[in-house]
Amino acid sequence: MEETWSIACLMFAVLLGGLAQNALSGEQKRAFSIATRGIGGVWCPLGGSISSVVNQKVPGIQATAESTTAVVDTRKLLVNKRVGMAFCEDYQIAFINEGKLAAVSDKVQAVRLVIK
Repeated sequence: MEETWSIACLMFAVLLGGLAQNALSGEQKRAFSIATRGIGGVWCPLGGSISSVVNQKVPGIQATAESTTAVVDTRKLLVNKRVGMAFCEDYQIAFINEGKLAAVSDKVQAVRLVIK
């Protein structure tokens, strides 16, 4: 559990840094979605908490957490740039980057992974 929170905190710090940079550029309010998988478990509440803090602390950003029906749907949203962040397992990101997760895409993708 402690490792999960450490990873989440690191992901959150990276997310805030990127969002703050966009907000400071003087653009209009921008939307940012976080794909969390289903509503059960820890990922949906964690995504909701992250979006809440982003909305309070980062001017010019409207963040929302979106639950999806399955792991593959979350990855598809991420690869198709429909969400800015998604909770994923490390090996799935490696497969996406190598084009080996056919259910998501058979093309090589550039997806970043934040992990401890």
